[in-house]
Amino acid sequence: MLLTDDSGGLEVQACDGTWIKAPHLPGAWIVNIGDCLMRWTNDVFVSTPHRVIHAAPRERI
Repeated sequence: MLLTDDSGGLEVQACDGTWIKAPHLPGAWIVNIGDCLMRWTNDVFVSTPHRVIHAAPRERI
């Protein structure tokens, strides 16, 4: 679980391999349950590849 801020950086990979920036929604939480759903459904629901690009001028943890 991750509380979003104005730093952004989250990207998800589309089916064609391109990376799409996730929009910043003030006060929103990001909850990644993709790997859990893969296990629960025997890979019927596949986890979306994602990454974080750190471009903010301040540190993030």
